[in-house]
Amino acid sequence: QTLEIGAEAATNTLEQTIQLAFDLDGDGIAEEIDIFDPSSEVEESRSEVFANHQWTISERWSVASSLVAEFSRIRQNGVDTNSSTSFEYLKPRMDARFAANPTNLFRFVIDRNVSQLNFSNFVPRFNVREDRFTTGNPNLRPESAWEYEIGLEHRLDDDEGVVEIRIFYNDIQDRIESVALDLDGDGDFDNASGNIGDATEYGVELSFSVRMSRLGLSNLIVDGGYLWRDSSVVDPFTGLERKMATDSDYIARLGIRHDVSDWNASYGASYRHDGGKNVRSDWTEYRYFEREPEINAFIEKRFGDKWILRFDAMGLLENKRARNRVQFENGAIDGIVARREYYRETRDRRYT
Repeated sequence: QTLEIGAEAATNTLEQTIQLAFDLDGDGIAEEIDIFDPSSEVEESRSEVFANHQWTISERWSVASSLVAEFSRIRQNGVDTNSSTSFEYLKPRMDARFAANPTNLFRFVIDRNVSQLNFSNFVPRFNVREDRFTTGNPNLRPESAWEYEIGLEHRLDDDEGVVEIRIFYNDIQDRIESVALDLDGDGDFDNASGNIGDATEYGVELSFSVRMSRLGLSNLIVDGGYLWRDSSVVDPFTGLERKMATDSDYIARLGIRHDVSDWNASYGASYRHDGGKNVRSDWTEYRYFEREPEINAFIEKRFGDKWILRFDAMGLLENKRARNRVQFENGAIDGIVARREYYRETRDRRYT
């Protein structure tokens, strides 16, 4: 058995001042817009104490466990804010492994994960490309989750590769997505990042990495995987259940790499497809994103121990993406559609 105990501390700060001006009356002169907390400073003081334990119970069983106590305080001082919030979290983790035989290894994992807060969510910001304003949220809390996983790792004979499968379930608290806030009390709501309550996420993933020795190509490796997942969270605007934002339905990937030792060269390619619609909602609009498959390839030649000549071809399928944007007249809660946009992007192939 081994035991490791330690501690660490860190301080992070962000200072920002923002001004917005628009030509609201069409006279050619931009007038400054009043926004909540246009100048602000955010500071986080974080420390943690941890203990890591390794225990080999028998030839078949081993357990790696840890316990982290995290303490943080976030202070925000600005034109309209003066707040201080403290957080305390216990983060246990256990990773138990059972070797059923020399080729099959089972894993059982329980982990509590606490996200690090993004300071940009505490201050106002403007997205020029999408013409969207997002206010800061001084009351934001970290997103946390209890994560459970069962996995099987199977090693192929003669060191030809490995095949893995895992099933996971995440019980999420204080999920962070878009919310509507009226921080200055004027009756007008603005988009912000905020905690929308509990959520769940679950799925299964298959991955592999195989050496093509049986085809006489021991230096050719094929790897890939398929991740399917689903999730559920209550939309803060409609009260209906939907997928979590940023979650695609599945991710399929495949790659090859061939090292040609006689030529001191290598070549390969990779395929990836994030499938299904990615849904994002906020106070003013709903956005649906779709991505088509993408393929990249490379070839490289090594000259001695110091020089490599490499050629990359990226986005061979032009990385096509689509976005369907639905904007509402008086907010998503009323549901009155003011405008629909369909945007399709095709990127040029890149060669380097």
